[in-house]
Amino acid sequence: MDPTPGEHDCLMPTNLSKGKTSDIATPVGKPNSNLDGIKQPQPPPYAGARSVPFNQTESNGEIQSSMIQKHRRVILNVGGDRHEILWDNLARYPYTRLGQLGDRYRSLWFLKLQEVGYSSRDEILNLCDDYDLSANEYFWDRQPRTFPFILNLYRRGKLHLPEDLCVLEFDEDLQYWGIDELYLDSCCQIKFQQKKEQLIAEIKKDEEFLSSHKEEDFGKGMISGMRKYLWNLFEKSSTLPQKITGMLSITIIVLSILTLSLSTVPELQVFKCKHDNESLCEDLLSSDDNPSPEQHFILTDNEILETLEIVCIIWFTAEYLIRLFAAPSKRKFFCGVLNNIDLLAIAPFYVSLFLVQLDTPGRLVQVLRVFRILRIFKLARHSIGLQSLGFTLRHSYKGLGVLLLFLSTR
Repeated sequence: MDPTPGEHDCLMPTNLSKGKTSDIATPVGKPNSNLDGIKQPQPPPYAGARSVPFNQTESNGEIQSSMIQKHRRVILNVGGDRHEILWDNLARYPYTRLGQLGDRYRSLWFLKLQEVGYSSRDEILNLCDDYDLSANEYFWDRQPRTFPFILNLYRRGKLHLPEDLCVLEFDEDLQYWGIDELYLDSCCQIKFQQKKEQLIAEIKKDEEFLSSHKEEDFGKGMISGMRKYLWNLFEKSSTLPQKITGMLSITIIVLSILTLSLSTVPELQVFKCKHDNESLCEDLLSSDDNPSPEQHFILTDNEILETLEIVCIIWFTAEYLIRLFAAPSKRKFFCGVLNNIDLLAIAPFYVSLFLVQLDTPGRLVQVLRVFRILRIFKLARHSIGLQSLGFTLRHSYKGLGVLLLFLSTR
């Protein structure tokens, strides 16, 4: 006895004539006979989703008649944009969200009406936000801009990166629809990875910048106001005194770097006698048979350059101690990269003075003086470009390490 058509709508194949077996769209490489045993990973359920209730009074024949009319195509509504696609296309990627939706559709087709309970509806609502069986339509409350590119993967097997969309937004949509980024076409794969890594690095940089410039807590007390004023004087550049302090600091850093460079020029260095008797050294210089200057003299910095060096060191030391005194958090201060650079820039000077008093060999002192080159990095405190360079180097240390290892083996 033939069922009476038209009393119930449900999802079912359409291009079928009466008495013929339907051609159900199946996942690639999996026959129809194994559909009941397929267990695919389920996305998390969506809160607040609802379904169109079944009419439990209608017969299986009435459902089959409606399904015959709506077999091959399905309507996907994403944020109000409606798209039609073949179930066969969705079955090409069975482990994605849309592929699992096709699997639930086939389950409704093979199950009898009395077996289609709330569990089957909940399984569908795990994959979409709402659905209407009578209209053969599934709904997602999401922005629809990336969805045409998602459907292009099911239709043509190609996934391209939209030019006018945020890479992180597109990556989030790929994760939602259960599509691996490896499905991206070769023309977009490298560009996607580069933009994604660049944006993630910039976001981390901004987060670190905001965390370091948030409102500091200087506590309460008589000196809390003084500490806050001194800290802002050396850390910020919004008021006129802060700008003057910043310009003075930059000037002294540049002067220190120039002094360091000029001190390595042999023509600007002077001979200093190794002996306590300076008159003996003067006689050796005036004599014509001086055997070797290295035996009695050493090259030292020019007195003017030494004076400039001492002035710069005094400024750097005072700046470091003032900032240490005014720092709202001593732990964060000692963990700061720029603060450690400031300490390493002035420490060799005092260590060298200590070693000279102990008559330590001059070669060790010269090695310590090499660390004065770190003063160049003190400019990073006043330069956003150098801070960006340091951030890049800090987050690329693995690649740089491999590069140095490769160069060292050549």
